[in-house]
Amino acid sequence: MRNCSKCGAVIPAGELFCPKCGAEVQLVANYETMESRAHIERKKQLEKEARERELAEQAAREQREKKRKLQKRIRVISVSVFMVAALIIAALCINTVLHNNSFDYQYTKAAECYENKDYSNALTHIEKAVSIEPQSEKGGILLGRVQEALDRPLKAVSAYETVIQYHPESEEAYSLLIPLYIELELYDELQALLSACKVGSILEQYGDYITYEPVFSLESGEYTGKQTLELSVEGNGDIYYTLDGTIPSAGTLRYTDPIELDEGTTIVNAVYINTRNISSEMVTGKYQITAASATAPKITPASGVYTASYDGSDPKITIDVPEGYTAYYSFDEKATEKSLRYSGPVSMRSGTHIFYAVLADKDGNLSDIGSATYIYNKAAPTSSASPKKYSGSSDNSSSDDGSASNNNSNNDSNDDSGSGSSDQEESSDDKTSESGEDSRDSDE
Repeated sequence: MRNCSKCGAVIPAGELFCPKCGAEVQLVANYETMESRAHIERKKQLEKEARERELAEQAAREQREKKRKLQKRIRVISVSVFMVAALIIAALCINTVLHNNSFDYQYTKAAECYENKDYSNALTHIEKAVSIEPQSEKGGILLGRVQEALDRPLKAVSAYETVIQYHPESEEAYSLLIPLYIELELYDELQALLSACKVGSILEQYGDYITYEPVFSLESGEYTGKQTLELSVEGNGDIYYTLDGTIPSAGTLRYTDPIELDEGTTIVNAVYINTRNISSEMVTGKYQITAASATAPKITPASGVYTASYDGSDPKITIDVPEGYTAYYSFDEKATEKSLRYSGPVSMRSGTHIFYAVLADKDGNLSDIGSATYIYNKAAPTSSASPKKYSGSSDNSSSDDGSASNNNSNNDSNDDSGSGSSDQEESSDDKTSESGEDSRDSDE
């Protein structure tokens, strides 16, 4: 049994090649030729080179693997660094966004800038804050203060007005806004603000700036007969008015007494001016006055010829006076409000006379004039106990000429047949009747 000189495997007898590595079996032991030695050296050299190449390749592979791992590590680290940086940037952005959209942050920054008199940056921050919470009371007030500091009073007014719109009980907003209204002479806006204000302390402090519209006792419209218009107001100032449609002011008529509205059209304009010399809105009343059109009073008895009663007393004339009216009368001249005032039956006068009567309402408006013509024969009849009407009568319509329907010649002949003493008696009776009526009027 022999072993292979190359791989050491057992070579069966009779075999010329190694069954394992295929190397030729050395038949002669320890016999080397030059060729075989060179072959062996060459073979060793090749094996060495192969091992070196393998080692070099292995080293190269290991180097490449190290480089690959290093690159991978670098990539991982780079990605990690990038992610961390991205997270930091994102956090900063989120924080910035949160700050930009945070009312508290923006308000705090604005307050700090305002305290440091950095009003421009204060305005930037407070405008952002108010855009986030438009209904914030403290935000709106700080915005107004910053606008005032920047000498923008109208923008400050707008800011305070917004606060009051959302917070009508904000005493601080009122106390900041009202002085601006006064400074800018925005009195109409001031009146509207105070009219809607429910804060007692504000109304007490600025009550003398309030104006009230005058109140008219009569509504505009059409009226019959003379009217009296009264003006009133709550405040302690004065009312000024005009009657010709012009705009009233402190230089026009000052209201002290009721205004008498006469027949025709009257336009009354009035304003109230308070103690601060602030005027209210103008109030207007338009009145169309027409004269009273009462009919002529009813007179009794009707026109006609009359004689004395059986007892010698004169017939009596009465006037129908409606409620709310006063009657005036006269003989032989048209009655006016200056005539005798009627208070009861009037004795008929002897002879031919026209009796006139007129009515006057409480405003002094006169009715149409009524009249009746009487022919009175004072001689007493012998067979009648009451005045006798000898001929036809006429009604007491507003016939101002007072003509009688009877023939006046009969009365004239009757009057002529009387004695002079009768004429004196008639005259005495007339005076007595007038004196009695005048006396009653004075008593009343």
